[in-house]
Amino acid sequence: MFRVDAVGDAMNPVTESDHFGCGPSAVDRFWCPADRSTTLSGSLDLIGVHVQTKHSYVMRFFGSERELSDFTVTQIEPDDA
Repeated sequence: MFRVDAVGDAMNPVTESDHFGCGPSAVDRFWCPADRSTTLSGSLDLIGVHVQTKHSYVMRFFGSERELSDFTVTQIEPDDA
C-alpha cells in the first residue's frame, strides 16, 4: 500500500505499523489475519480485488479519456500445517 511514480519507485512507502495490526483504525481491522481461514480442514477464505482507473489521452485520437476497470477473486493459499 504505497504510491509509486511513473517508473514504479515508491514515493511514500507505508510501513506495516502505520496501517496494519487489527487496531481500531487499521486497514485490516475488518478482516484481521488471525481471523482468516487458512487451513485445509475448513473452507478457505477468498479475497477479491477491484481496480478502477481513468486514463486521459494526450493526443486525443481515441477521445479525451477512457475508464478502465477489472476485478479478480482468488482463494487464500493454505498454511503448510
